[in-house]
Amino acid sequence: MVVLLELDWFVSGASALTYGVASLGMVCLNHILLDDLGFPSTTVLLASQASMTFVAASAARLATKPPNNLSDDTRRLSGQLTALAKAAAPKMAALFVFDVALGHAAARWLGLDAFATLRRSCIPIAAHLEPRLFKKNTMKITYAVVAACYSAFVGPLLAMVLGNDRNRAFDATTLRGVVLSLASAAVVAFRVAYMKVVIQTASDLARNDIAENVRRRHAGTNNSTRDLDESNNSVEEDLLLDDDDDDDDDDSDDEGRRLLACSSLSHRRGSEGATPSSKQQQQQHQQRTVVVGPPTRHRQHRKGTANARKCLLGERDASFAVNFLGLTAAYSLPLILAFGVAFDGAGVAKCASFAVSRSFAVTFAAVMLLGPVHEVAVYCCAFTNSALTTLIAGGFKSTALSTYRAITDAPRHHQSYDFWEILGVVVTSAASLVYTHAWWQDQRAKELLRRELE
Repeated sequence: MVVLLELDWFVSGASALTYGVASLGMVCLNHILLDDLGFPSTTVLLASQASMTFVAASAARLATKPPNNLSDDTRRLSGQLTALAKAAAPKMAALFVFDVALGHAAARWLGLDAFATLRRSCIPIAAHLEPRLFKKNTMKITYAVVAACYSAFVGPLLAMVLGNDRNRAFDATTLRGVVLSLASAAVVAFRVAYMKVVIQTASDLARNDIAENVRRRHAGTNNSTRDLDESNNSVEEDLLLDDDDDDDDDDSDDEGRRLLACSSLSHRRGSEGATPSSKQQQQQHQQRTVVVGPPTRHRQHRKGTANARKCLLGERDASFAVNFLGLTAAYSLPLILAFGVAFDGAGVAKCASFAVSRSFAVTFAAVMLLGPVHEVAVYCCAFTNSALTTLIAGGFKSTALSTYRAITDAPRHHQSYDFWEILGVVVTSAASLVYTHAWWQDQRAKELLRRELE
């Protein structure tokens, strides 16, 4: 069996991998700042990252400012995309801050590790949510995919409930933490699905605009050809009927013009009234000419046309992404500050007396640079993949950290390996492999369908 490899597959896989690595880097750097270096406020850290994302998006927007001499169709499409970004950005910002508030309360009542484990329930939630939101352009949800999604959540849950670190009694505080953790997971699943809806709506607007422009050009070409034929026919018929009004001295000139008009008109009408067999012969001859031609050149031309179309859509999608991410960061900033005043006032006040060291400055600068990269990686992953695949890629950080802790904690504390932690890592890794195989099969089926349509 021949395995087909296309650039679209590489882009989809690379965007998911980039998002997973960027998410892991953000978690590690935030852990160093908040736990190892003792930075007192999560609010200040989130507000700084949102500000940096807004600055980066504003700079990218100024660097890619479109020219002033745009066509009316391009201006209309830009207005539609801008209106979509302005309408969707406040909702995305509200969902983000609501998730932060739920996570802050759940981690305080339940613990950070338990909250992170229960938050992975967003993956099976998205597996049931996505088929109901997207009827097309999504990953096929099979029984194997559903089993992999639940296993990605059950694996860490086994380590949390049955592992050596189980030392928490199930009381009212724990129950509140569990409820808030599951609510946070539902918000995460809905937020990523809503981002996918916004991205797909923007892409549909761009594609519909291109299809409308093509339709108008074809309609204008057909109308122009028809008008030209009608005008030529009318002129030639007028020349034929004009002979009765001329003088007798111009009989020789009129006869020449009449003969020219008659021959031209009869030739055109004869070609229009050609028999179906002759037209079919011409079409078959053209088809034979295309088939006999070099297939390599034909494929290169087809791929060049497809690449040009993707490039055009990519420019518009990139412009929309810059506007959308910048507006989302701008709306998130005041909401984050309001959250800090309400829930993290003491930590914000301690930042004024925090001693800045060289290691803190370097780590903080790395977080500020990685923040916009992380947001772009999330958008690109959701753009090229489904919402479920985006959440699976985001869960890579939890799998990597759980594996690292399961391997290194026991020798560090001179203890034996925890069976349930190792089992949880094995189950989660197996679920990732099953989902990756299903994703590969889905991408291969889509590529085969695209080749058949071409």
